[in-house]
Amino acid sequence: MLQFNGPFRILTTLGSRVILPASYTEWLKNCSDLDHQALVHDEYFATYPGMEGQSIVTDPRKILINVTKTKLNQNGQCELFHEHLTEALREIWTDDGDWHTVDWSQHAIRFIGRMSASVFVGPQLARDAQWQELVLTSTMNTFMGVRSLRAWPAFLRPLVHWFLPELRTCRRQLRLARRMLQPTFDHRARVRTNSIESHKPEKFNDTIEWLEEIAAGRPYDAAAAQIAFAISAMHTTSELLKQALLDICMHPELIPAIRHEANQAIEESGWTTAGVFKMQLLDSAIKETQRLKPGILANLERKAMRDIVLPNGMTIPRGTNVAVDSSMMWDPAIYHNPFTYDGHRFLRLRQAGNAWAALASTSPEHIAFGIGKPICPGRFFVNNEVKIALAKILLTYDVRIPEGVKPKVVEMGFEMLSDPDAKLEIRKQPA
Repeated sequence: MLQFNGPFRILTTLGSRVILPASYTEWLKNCSDLDHQALVHDEYFATYPGMEGQSIVTDPRKILINVTKTKLNQNGQCELFHEHLTEALREIWTDDGDWHTVDWSQHAIRFIGRMSASVFVGPQLARDAQWQELVLTSTMNTFMGVRSLRAWPAFLRPLVHWFLPELRTCRRQLRLARRMLQPTFDHRARVRTNSIESHKPEKFNDTIEWLEEIAAGRPYDAAAAQIAFAISAMHTTSELLKQALLDICMHPELIPAIRHEANQAIEESGWTTAGVFKMQLLDSAIKETQRLKPGILANLERKAMRDIVLPNGMTIPRGTNVAVDSSMMWDPAIYHNPFTYDGHRFLRLRQAGNAWAALASTSPEHIAFGIGKPICPGRFFVNNEVKIALAKILLTYDVRIPEGVKPKVVEMGFEMLSDPDAKLEIRKQPA
């Protein structure tokens, strides 16, 4: 979209958008009349039964967002990620020392689901196969439900949603989530009561506990919150993990240096936030993946809450959905050889003093995590999770792409998806 230097309207798989040029990024960042939450609320049908997860995400009280901002970057979480990933690798990839093929597209989702659940619902449910399957399928069904409902005229949606198979599945899965979570909720309530009586408070380090803390007695849907956390973590994070390892495998010269850096970081600091911070080449390689395949061709999505005059004098009416062209991330004026993967690109920029070149940082030149007030609140969580996953995999297994295969990026409307059929060949490294 670099050839367009002004706003234009387009109909996408995500609905109608006015696409703003990259030069409007700073203006949009500071425009208080453009609202991201309002867009998500409308486009993901937050008021419809079965979509309660989207409702709590866009709740103006911001209970879920505040938990994400204040609680999902604690040091002990890195150790939990490592513990649960180690178990999942042993279960799914085994200790087979001979080369064998694995379904990377599916396994990456399962690894992220397991790691995330260890912090979201605690170790017991994280290890529960039924819960793992529930969060995996509910994520897919939510997106399928949104696409299915969007295909119908707006005036029919309040009726047809009751009959759409995808929405019926979402409602059924939310009921199952409530049943599975209720014993944990009841146990926590008893523990809190006993703690008050004994004056010995017992704390749990997971989002079930932190939601109670942040809500501070205000009512909220705890089961829907867990579905929302799962959806937020599963899709975009697993997409980043999938593509990052594929890119590294397509540039195998990176692997020895990444392994050396990771080994040194772990020896010095263990599987901790400090250890993850020291994996700066890995950080750079992931950010380069995110630059080349950001997930969506137009980011910084907002809804106009009133009529707004754009910098060029054009007026967009209230209710218009806008987004910013992401193609600045492939602009040769910003990035040398922009369509060539360079795993060291952001490491060099970081060493030159550019703080924005770190994976969890953002700037007008790299908007994969957003920018401004609605910047992704879980980006530090994602940073730790993906880096630990890649470091652990590369330190434990030899990994390669099958001979003669070149994974493809699938463009579907404005979405950019990693190869859904991606396979890897792996073998356990000798102890």
